[in-house]
Amino acid sequence: PEKGAVNVPSNITVARDEVARIKGVAPAEVERVTSANALRLFPRLARWAAAGGEAGAAGGRGAAAAVLS
Repeated sequence: PEKGAVNVPSNITVARDEVARIKGVAPAEVERVTSANALRLFPRLARWAAAGGEAGAAGGRGAAAAVLS
């Protein structure tokens, strides 16, 4: 994304790839760590994801997975 441009949810993959590049790790590792952090920070999210999540909100995959895919 360019400075001043409208940010959209699909840009999360751009951010993931940039973090991976800076840290020198695979994008999948960034996904794993950020998902684990989100679940630790928001304990109810883990219960929600384990229950299948809310239909439509994350495609039934759980919020952390939806955000990072």
